[in-house]
Amino acid sequence: GLAFTMTIIMVQQLSIVGMFKRVKWPEPTSSFISWTQLITFDMEILDLSCVVSVSPFSHFAGRLSIIGICICVILLIHALWVPIAHNGNFRKSYAPLMACVGTLVLIFYISVISTVTGPLQCLKHPNGLSTAVAYESTICWETEEHLAMVWLGIVALMIPLAFLAKCCHAVWVFSAEMQAGQVGFLQAYAFLFSRYKTETYWYGLVHLFRSLFLAIVPILPNVSVQLLFMQAALLLSLICNVAYKPWRVPVANIVDALFTVAIMCIISCAGFYTDSDPSGVLAWVSVIIVCGAMVFFPAILVVTLYNQFFQKRKKTFQFFLCHHKTGAGSFARLMKMELENSKSVTRQVFLDCDHLMDLEVLFDQVASLTETLVIVASKEIFTRLWCVGEITTANMKGLNVFKVALPDFEELTDDFIDNYDFYVPDLSILTTNGISLENAQEAMRWSRGLDTLKVPPNLSHEIIADITKQITQGASCSLTPWTESQDGDATTFIICDWTSTEATSAALILERLLRPLFAHTPNELPHVLLSGEQVPRTAERVLLMCTPGVLEQEDVLRALKSVAKLRAVCFPIVVDDSFNFPTASYVAEHSELLAKVHDNEEEVDSLSSDIVDIFRTIAVHLPASSGSQTVLDTQAQEIARRLRLATRVLTAGSSQPVVSLQATDRSEQSDARFWRL
Repeated sequence: GLAFTMTIIMVQQLSIVGMFKRVKWPEPTSSFISWTQLITFDMEILDLSCVVSVSPFSHFAGRLSIIGICICVILLIHALWVPIAHNGNFRKSYAPLMACVGTLVLIFYISVISTVTGPLQCLKHPNGLSTAVAYESTICWETEEHLAMVWLGIVALMIPLAFLAKCCHAVWVFSAEMQAGQVGFLQAYAFLFSRYKTETYWYGLVHLFRSLFLAIVPILPNVSVQLLFMQAALLLSLICNVAYKPWRVPVANIVDALFTVAIMCIISCAGFYTDSDPSGVLAWVSVIIVCGAMVFFPAILVVTLYNQFFQKRKKTFQFFLCHHKTGAGSFARLMKMELENSKSVTRQVFLDCDHLMDLEVLFDQVASLTETLVIVASKEIFTRLWCVGEITTANMKGLNVFKVALPDFEELTDDFIDNYDFYVPDLSILTTNGISLENAQEAMRWSRGLDTLKVPPNLSHEIIADITKQITQGASCSLTPWTESQDGDATTFIICDWTSTEATSAALILERLLRPLFAHTPNELPHVLLSGEQVPRTAERVLLMCTPGVLEQEDVLRALKSVAKLRAVCFPIVVDDSFNFPTASYVAEHSELLAKVHDNEEEVDSLSSDIVDIFRTIAVHLPASSGSQTVLDTQAQEIARRLRLATRVLTAGSSQPVVSLQATDRSEQSDARFWRL
C-alpha cells in the first residue's frame, strides 16, 4: 500500500511537468508525460471530442465533479455498510470514514489542487493574448466564461485548503491528544500520522505543503521560473527526508529519496527542451542568491552576539524540582514530563536524576542557574537536609517558589522548627555549605506562608496538567479528581495501588512512556485504571505496578480477580525495590482480605494461585523515582517489546494464561528463551 501511494504521488509530480507547455519533449517522452495527465482528471487526453462536444466551462465543471463523485461514492458505501456491520452505530464508525476520505485526499492532493487552479494556468502567446493551458480555446481574463471558471475554481479551492487547515490543527494538538489518551483522534487521523515515526509525526504536513506548492507552480508565468521553483521545492523535501528519515518503514525513506531525485533529474532535462529565454530569470536568481549570502553571514553574527551577551541573563533552569526521592520521586518525574510538554516552558527543568553530577555544586545550581523552585512537599521532605538546603538557598536568593503538597504532607509545627537540630541532629551538610541553623529555620517558617497547591488523593493526568498550568501561567484551577475516558476497544491496561500517590504517579509515567511506542496501534495504547474503575472485558494485557502493599489492597485484588477471569496476560512491573514478592504463605497472611474478595474457599485458593503465577514471568524493573530519562525510555522499550510478543495461550484446566514470547529472529529467540528461565 505504501509503495502504491508513493508511486501515485510520483506520477502526479510528473503530470505537473506535463503542464509546462513551453517544454517541447521529444517522443516517446512527450506521449508518456501526456498520459500522466489522466491522474489530474483530464479526460481530453482520451480525445473524446469526436464523441461529444462540451464547452470549456462544462469541461472544467466535469473535472471538478469527478472529485465530488468519488467522495459521494465513499459516503454511500459507508452509509450502506454501517447498518450491516456496526448495527447502525454511525458515531463509532466516524473515525474510519474520516481516515478513508483523508487518505484519498492526501494521495491525490496534487491532482485536486492542480485541477481547481486550472483556469489560473495561462500560456502567453506572441500576439499578447493568454489562453488557459488545459482549455486552449479559452482566452484568459478577457471572457466571461473564463471569469466564471476562475470563480468556480476559487470556491472549489476552499475545500482542499480547509482540509490542509484541519490537518495543521491535528498536528498542533497531536501531543495533547496523545497525553489525554484520545485513541479515536489517532484513528481518525491515521492517514496523517500512521506512515511516519512518532518523533516525526508532523511530517505529514511537509508532504501536504510540498504537494500544494508543486500544484500551484504551473500558475507562474515563465517556464524557467516554474522549473526553478519546482526544483527548489523538491530539494527542500529531499533535505528534510534525509535529515529526519521520517517514514516508519526504513526502506520508504530510501524510495522517497530516489523518487525525488528522479523527478529532479527529469526537471533538469526539461531545461534543455524549453523554448523560453531564461537569461533574465537566471540573472535575477543569481542576484538574489548573492544578496542572500551577503545578508546571511551578518545575520548569523548578530544572532551569535545576541545569544552571547543577552541570553546569558536567562537562567539555565526555568524550574527546579525540590523533592524527597523516596516520598515523591515518581511524582516529581511526572511533573517534569508535564512541564516539558508545556508551551510556556522554553528552558530546562531540573531533576536530580537527569542533571545532578556533583552534590558539591547543588546549592550553587539553585542560587545561580534556577529561576523558579518548585517544592514537592511530601511527608519527610524537611527531614532531608539537601532539600532543606535547596529551600533555604531559594529563600536567601529571592527566587520564585511554588509549593505542591502531596496528600501525606503535614505543615510544619513551631516545635519542629524551633527544635530542628533535635529532630535532625547532624546539620553538617548545611553548615559546610554556608547555611546556618537560623537560616534553615527562617526558610522553614517562610515556607509555611507560601501559597500551596494541594494534590488530591486520586491522581490523574488532568490533575498534573492543572498543577502545571498554575505554576507556568498562574491560571486559577481547582484540583479535583478526574476520570479519564477509555476507548471501548482498548486492550492494554495498567493496575496500581490507587491509595499511593507514588504508585499512581509511576503508573501514569509508564503510560506516557508507552504511548509513543504504540501510537500506530491505537487499541493497544495503555490506559491506567483509576480508583473505582472496573477492568474492561476487552482487556488482553495488564501491567501490574509492583509497589509495597499493592497486594494488600482490596480494589487491586478485585481487579486481579477480573484479569484472571478474562484470562488476560499480566506482566509484573517492579517500581520499588522494597516490594515483597508473594510466597506460598501469602494466603495465610492475608486470609481476611482474600475472604472479602471471594465468597468461598475454593475461589480464595484460585486467586492466590493466580497471583503467585503472575510472578512466574520475570518482572521488568522501572525505577520511576530514581532512574534517569534514558533509563526509563530503555525500560519502556523492553516492556513494549514484551507486550508485542505476548500472546494469550490458554492451557487446559488453567484460568491463568501462559505468556508465549514468539521471536522473529535468532536474537529475539535467545531473548525469549532467557525470559522463560
